[in-house]
Amino acid sequence: SVRKLLEEQVEKVQPIIEEKHIDLQIDLLDDFTIVGNRNYIGKAFWNLIDNAIAHNNEDGWIRITLTSEFCIIENTGKTISEENMEHVKDMFFTGDESRHDSKNHKGLGLYLANQIFEMHDLMLDIGSREDGVMVTVRRKL
Repeated sequence: SVRKLLEEQVEKVQPIIEEKHIDLQIDLLDDFTIVGNRNYIGKAFWNLIDNAIAHNNEDGWIRITLTSEFCIIENTGKTISEENMEHVKDMFFTGDESRHDSKNHKGLGLYLANQIFEMHDLMLDIGSREDGVMVTVRRKL
């Protein structure tokens, strides 16, 4: 159950979200199941939520929407440039240094999340919004 995985991951990060004064909006409208390794899939969603927190603004927001077809995680913060967008899922790609603390950012989170989702016949789409970033996890067509 993606719903249960998301609830577990959000519970883990709740103290960090409160510390950064991030408004968390969760719309678990429906659910879908993934057949596969629960720990790996949990880690993949953890990476997405962790990125949404790490690259967020103080007093920003994160919105998680789950339907029977997809999961979207949106956050305020710096956008990803077009030139970096094609590489964000590459191993060790750290992108724009102004988006993160390079000491703690190794360029593996999105790469690993993408690999895990691929192993489970899911797609990870990443895009910039006017005021942040949006990632979508959905079944491959």
